[in-house]
Amino acid sequence: MNSKIGIGVMVDSVSEHPYILSDGMHTPYVSDNILVEQLQFYAFKRVLNNELIDENAKGVSKDILDYWSFYGMLSGERSIIESAIQKGFRLNYDALYEDIEKFQSEDGYIIDDDFINKFEGLRQLCEIKVIESRLLAMFDKEIQHEGEKGEVTLLQGIVGATDFIYSLYPSGFPLHTDLMRDMDSSTFFKVSYKGVVQDKELEREDALMKYLDLPVQLLDDIFIVSAEIDVSEEFMQKFVENLADFVDKLESMNMQHASAYKEAVSNVYNENQTYEPNSTKKEDDYSIQ
Repeated sequence: MNSKIGIGVMVDSVSEHPYILSDGMHTPYVSDNILVEQLQFYAFKRVLNNELIDENAKGVSKDILDYWSFYGMLSGERSIIESAIQKGFRLNYDALYEDIEKFQSEDGYIIDDDFINKFEGLRQLCEIKVIESRLLAMFDKEIQHEGEKGEVTLLQGIVGATDFIYSLYPSGFPLHTDLMRDMDSSTFFKVSYKGVVQDKELEREDALMKYLDLPVQLLDDIFIVSAEIDVSEEFMQKFVENLADFVDKLESMNMQHASAYKEAVSNVYNENQTYEPNSTKKEDDYSIQ
């Protein structure tokens, strides 16, 4: 059985982020047909660095270079965005090029709050995408065994949590929560004690529970943020109504996920195919950088 879980989302981008055309499939390994997307990202990164070199001749500030380095966007650096692309994200390069050009001036390279928020939001969503992919890979065998029995409990839990987190981004609140600002896929699976990240890896079950708890934590943080910035009661009422509407859609999505997975399993059995044991799989990195 193909371990790339062929289950998409109801719309191209649940997050509705201006730089994301598609959230892609919920896949534990490298997504299909990523070369074109990788090449587009590589070209964008190259254009950005060429502009930084040109601006550097005019005295671009160290703060600007540090800003792009934080996101792994300087030459020779690795960006979480590329990792998310490998898992299925498709980006809106027209919007990215337009904003980069917009923030260039005769006095040097500038970045305004609007762009900072959009690019930070992109990073946060990329971190979630990569975390979800690793979790799906960790529980690949169990998910497939559930599929054999016509169950999709693990799959629904992980995919549902991801889509729920994505769905909160159009409100603008998650971007400013401590939870999402601190989200880091490289440390998510590490044991943390009193805020200090340890070298020890989390047990699989602990990592799963940590991820499934994210939607509730994020909601708590959102209501804290909304109180701090004194959002109107009318706005929050609308937010809660939209939230309830998405939960209903999420339930429908889960049913579609279940049907799609059962059909995929049935098709494999009908063709007398078997899936590879999880131990033979690895999470390859096909980066072109």
